[in-house]
Amino acid sequence: MKKKRWLYGGIVLVVAVLAGVAVYQGGVAEMDAVKVTRAAVARTVDDTAVVQAVNESLLYAQQSGTVAAVEVELGQEVKAGQALIRLDNPDLNIQASQTESQMNQTRAGLDSASAALNRTRLQLDDARKNLERVNSLLQSGAASQSEYEQALTAVQLLESTEKELTSSQQAAQAQLKNLESTLGEVQGKKAQLIVTAATSGKILSIDVKKGAAIMPGQLLSSIGSSQHLELKAHILSDDLAEIAVGQAVDITAPVLGTKVLKGQITQIYPKAEEKQSALGVIQRRVPVMISMEETGTLQPGFEVRIAIQTRQEPDALVVPRQSVRTVSSGGKEVFLIKNNRIMIQPVEVGLSDSAHIAIVSGLSEGDIVVKDASKDITAGGRVKPLFQ
Repeated sequence: MKKKRWLYGGIVLVVAVLAGVAVYQGGVAEMDAVKVTRAAVARTVDDTAVVQAVNESLLYAQQSGTVAAVEVELGQEVKAGQALIRLDNPDLNIQASQTESQMNQTRAGLDSASAALNRTRLQLDDARKNLERVNSLLQSGAASQSEYEQALTAVQLLESTEKELTSSQQAAQAQLKNLESTLGEVQGKKAQLIVTAATSGKILSIDVKKGAAIMPGQLLSSIGSSQHLELKAHILSDDLAEIAVGQAVDITAPVLGTKVLKGQITQIYPKAEEKQSALGVIQRRVPVMISMEETGTLQPGFEVRIAIQTRQEPDALVVPRQSVRTVSSGGKEVFLIKNNRIMIQPVEVGLSDSAHIAIVSGLSEGDIVVKDASKDITAGGRVKPLFQ
């Protein structure tokens, strides 16, 4: 009886083990999967750019002074020629007053010299006529040599006086001309104390406050249109070899949400500039201008992310980037699902973007691969692909 019980027990155990093996071997794991499809893939150069007005006008101080008044507000629409900021420079007022005083004195001296010259010329004209008369009388014996010499001396003295007065008049005229030029320059400088809008547009920035001391060349304000915007990026010189005018640009920013704006490179500057990175590293970067098809909610001064499409494969076989893994030899492979079983499939890859990678060889359109190749998966295992 004992033997029978042991026998039955052994049989039951073996059956149970065999049943368990059958369940294990017959089990199918569910696995997130994707199909190999065709799509456009582009290689991009990623960087940041700053939004600016296409026709932005920067207004700089041309004279030193103190801000007497700021007559506009940020965001205000202004017309060309409208006064924006008024500066005060007492030194220019004093210089103008002194120059005007000197001009008045010079004009008075000039008027006096001119009047004296006119009188002298009248007297000289009479003296010359008298000399001619005395000379005629001398020839006829009706006048003496002494009378002739007196008449001649009178003419000579008046001619000398005329010459001196003419010289004084010319000097006064030259001085007056110089003073008028000086006053014109001072008045021109005073006019520059009123800073006006060079173009019509919106006040994008006001960089000074009332009472602030201003030096020539200091930025006061900027004007532009918030409707006509462009981007200015500074691209690493090492990346410039792949970049050309006309290339497409994808534009993203937190303020845009999930929306991606489209742009195009319009200008590449011929000279690199030194820029300091956020980590303090000095880099050589080249300014690049980018136009935009639409601006969305962007405003001047916003920072955006750009992706410049330097190369593109318009109809490539693609899989998600995470579907491809790199092996120790440096090669690439995917987990191919065929007949509900896992196969390790070597592949050759091409261009990639932020989401996809192009498959040059190793897969065909419609093949099914495991979505995440980083998982610990054993070749030959049975799986059920799940598509999202």
